[in-house]
Amino acid sequence: MDTVVQWNIRGFRSNFEELMLLLNRSQSAVVVLQECRLGETQRPSVSIPTDKESTLSPPFIWTASRSQ
Repeated sequence: MDTVVQWNIRGFRSNFEELMLLLNRSQSAVVVLQECRLGETQRPSVSIPTDKESTLSPPFIWTASRSQ
């Protein structure tokens, strides 16, 4: 059965190590990251390694609401 992981990350940079652990250990089909306090111009980029040793293969969906 495929699984989906959704995480309201609450600070992409401050939770980067935990995010990498999740991605490396997860067998998820999809990973959804949500950050409510970022605007469209503040989206961080997520680089997915393409080498054969990488286990980071799920598709990513990034959502962000407008900052106020």
